[in-house]
Formats: sequence, C-alpha cells, structure tokens
Amino acid sequence: MRSTLTRRELRSGAAWLASATPEAVDEFLEGLDDNALLALPWMFEFWALPHQIPPDGAWRTWVVMGGRGAGKTRAGAEWVRAEVEGAGPLDPGRARRVALVGETVDQVREVMVFGDSGILACSPPDRRPEWEATRKRLVWPNGAVATVYSAHDPDSLRGPQFDAAWVDELGCPAVDKGANQPNVFVDPKSSETALPRASTGRRDDLMQMQYLRAMAEFWADARNNPRSALTGAATDAVSGPHSPHNSSRINPHKRMAGSRLSIGSSIAKRASREAGNIS
Repeated sequence: MRSTLTRRELRSGAAWLASATPEAVDEFLEGLDDNALLALPWMFEFWALPHQIPPDGAWRTWVVMGGRGAGKTRAGAEWVRAEVEGAGPLDPGRARRVALVGETVDQVREVMVFGDSGILACSPPDRRPEWEATRKRLVWPNGAVATVYSAHDPDSLRGPQFDAAWVDELGCPAVDKGANQPNVFVDPKSSETALPRASTGRRDDLMQMQYLRAMAEFWADARNNPRSALTGAATDAVSGPHSPHNSSRINPHKRMAGSRLSIGSSIAKRASREAGNIS
C-alpha cells in the first residue's frame, strides 16, 4: 500500500474513473487482483489533482498555494508518507527524520497529524504511525520519526537534523500590519477570523509581497538552508484574503466520492461471491 508519488501511470486516474461509464468502472475494478483493489484507496497518485503532486526535477522547496478546500493539507500529508514509507511496512524510506512545523504545536497536532486530511487519516493500517504525545512525535513501523515544532520557538529547530520538513501555513494577509501575525486572516466563514495585531484591516498588497519576498530571500541563502542528503521540503502556503487563489475553492474529494464508493461496492461484491463459494 505504499504511496510513492512517482509512478506516472497512476496519476490522476480517478479523473478518468469519475467520468467513465458504470460498465467501464466495473470492468476496471474487476480487472484488479485482491491486493490491488484493497490498496487502491490508499494510492494518492490515483486520486490526486495535478496541483497536489510534487513537481518533477531536483527541487528543494515545493510551495502549494490555494484557498480553503484546495487540498493543501492532504498534499503535505501524502508527501510525508511518500518520504518515510518503504516498499514494505518495515522497509526504510527516503527519509527517517521529518520536521512538522506549524504556527503552534496544537495546530500541527490537530491539523497535520490528527486532522481529516492529516497523516494518520491518510495512512493505511499496516503503515500507520503511532503518536507519542509526551515527545510530540509520530513513529512509523519502520522506525521513521516525524517531530512537531512550533514557529513560535524557531530555536528548537537548530539542534536536530532532518531529512525533510513539512511547513504548514506559510503566508501573510494582504492587510496593513499583516506581518505582525502572518497566519491570521479575515474569513467570515471561519470561527478563527481575525485581524493581525494593530491592523485596521486596510488592504495592503505591498505588505504581503514584501513578507513573501523576505521569506524567499532568507531561505534562498545557503547559510540558512544548508544542503543535506535529502533536501526536499513541502510547504503549505496560504493565500491572503484578497488573493485570486481564493476564487478557486475546490474540494477534490467530493468529485472522487462516487469512484471511492464504486471501489467499496466492488470489494463488497467480491467478498460476497467468495463467501458464497465457501458456503
């Protein structure tokens, strides 16, 4: 059930499945052996939208920008899976030490770890990591470890060595004083809607641009971003309230829900047939 995020023939297969006739869907599912059918719901390449798949090439930082519902958290969680999982549940992956960084420890735990699209929800049973609350970390069956860090305590990242990192909520609202609290946004549909400290709410595109430029320049400096054996990092960037990205709020999972139900139905039918043969 490994999700490699590299096999091109699997990518966005659900787009075809969602538009295929019921007969074609049944033919496709019936052509899978039992192991393939059980693994399919956990193969993110098959269900992902194009913007949720990491880019090709020897990149070091991947930024996913989008509004609510664009699938940023799911993309980050699946990327972590692809880095730490091996061919089998106990086999090593490309990364053994991962940093999970968010604004607060609570946000990392509730969204990136335990959230509906977090790491635990995306992991198949035989590869699901264990949460060690006292040490604020996830431990996989193969020994890989992902440790939680808060942006409010950046010095805690200085000592440990990591193969990869997933940074959540990199962004800045396009309002005056936006950099005072870069992760605070005005969103009437959210219970967490708020203005950054000392902000009047006046639109300020320059503030947002300068913040993102400063972040990009800081991490582009080799002294702040040293090379390691594995330099890839997935960052979940959030667009501001006045960003055009917010006009394309989509939920990729709704579009694929019918196809997932078809797989569940196919598994049930096959189980019923086998039970009938046994009896």
